[in-house]
Amino acid sequence: MALPVLLGKRHPGLIDRRHIEVCTLFWLTHGLRTGDMAVIGAGGMADAGQQQRGVRR
Repeated sequence: MALPVLLGKRHPGLIDRRHIEVCTLFWLTHGLRTGDMAVIGAGGMADAGQQQRGVRR
């Protein structure tokens, strides 16, 4: 279980916010890379590099 990782040593019994943020961002990036998660509306930004260079389709 992940609970021992989330508990902070400075304040026993309390969950350390930074540990939760790291775990959340890790699983978010993992989900985005594997395709298990998606960002609604992100399709319009798929070719952001081309948009910056002014390339038209």
